[in-house]
Amino acid sequence: MLSLMVWMAMRRTSAPALPGQDQQTRVAVQPSGFACHYTRRSGHLFAGHSASEPLVLLNAGDEQVVEVQCLLTAHGHSPGRIDGLFGEHTESAVKDLQRDGGAAVDGKVGPQTWALLRG
Repeated sequence: MLSLMVWMAMRRTSAPALPGQDQQTRVAVQPSGFACHYTRRSGHLFAGHSASEPLVLLNAGDEQVVEVQCLLTAHGHSPGRIDGLFGEHTESAVKDLQRDGGAAVDGKVGPQTWALLRG
């Protein structure tokens, strides 16, 4: 699988060499990120990274952020790549979820937002 992804990336980023130049291949490789494994327990949605619900803020980075990013994705609010880093894309997705769910729109994941994410 990894070989196929590298091959596809090489095809997209390879440029033909100009006459008299060596051909160089540039490959943009990003870390794969985290997988989301969704389950429901007692009516609440979990993504397999954290069952705790601490306050999660901009610039945080841990398993709770991965959980937030996975749950945002499940609710149709893309945080970008699921990488465990609470950056601007994740904050924007949190605000969209809060707006749609009728919660205070502050970009922070507190009790109200966890309730929306777990719902």
